Amino acid sequence: MKIIVNCKLKIENCKFAICNIIILVAGVAQPDAVFAQQVAPPEIVAVRVGLADRYKVGLWTQVEVTLRGGSEALAGEVSLVVPDGDGVPSRMSTPPNQPCRISPGRETTVRLLCRFGRVSGPLTAEFRVGGRVVARRTFDVASQADAEHFLPGLEFQNLIVAVGVSALGIEEAGSSAAPSRNIGPPWHTWRISTACRRTGAAMKASTP
Repeated sequence: MKIIVNCKLKIENCKFAICNIIILVAGVAQPDAVFAQQVAPPEIVAVRVGLADRYKVGLWTQVEVTLRGGSEALAGEVSLVVPDGDGVPSRMSTPPNQPCRISPGRETTVRLLCRFGRVSGPLTAEFRVGGRVVARRTFDVASQADAEHFLPGLEFQNLIVAVGVSALGIEEAGSSAAPSRNIGPPWHTWRISTACRRTGAAMKASTP
C-alpha cells in the first residue's frame, strides 16, 4: 500500500509540474502575441497619375502616392515601378536625403515624377524603411480613375494646359485646332485656376 500511495503522489506531482510549465509558457508567449496584434503596418491607399488623371506616354508626369500610417511613426523611401517602352520595369524613388515621414493613423501624400512607357501598363508603389519593403501595392488601369485605378496613358492626343482665373478660351482653341482625320478626341484641355495653384486642390479637366 505504501508503494502505491507514493506512486500516486509522484504522478500527481508530475501533473502539477506539467501544468505549471504550460502556464509559464503561455504567460511568456502572450505578450508577444499581444504585441504582434498592436503593431499595424502602414498602407498605400491611393495613387493619382498626371494632370486631372491624364498623362502622355513617354513623357514625365506627376504621380501622387497616398500612404496611411500604421501603429508607429516611420521614415523611409517611396518608389514607383512602371514598365518602360520595352516593357522592362523601371523604378523612380524619392531622394535619400528627403525621406517620406508618416505618422500613426494619418495619411501622407508624396509626389514623384514618373515616365510610363506603355499605354496600359501597371503601376507598383512601395514604401521601404531601412531597405525593407513595409508596404507595397499594384494599381491597374481602368476606364475610370479612382483610389484603386488610373486611366490609360494618351499616346496620340495632344494636351493643352492653361493656368489662370478664367477659361481663357482654351476649350474653343482646342476645338478649332482639331485635325480633320478621325482618330478620336485629339485634344485634352485643362484649366487650372489660381486658387487651385495656390492650394494644390484638384484640377478640373474638360475635353471638347
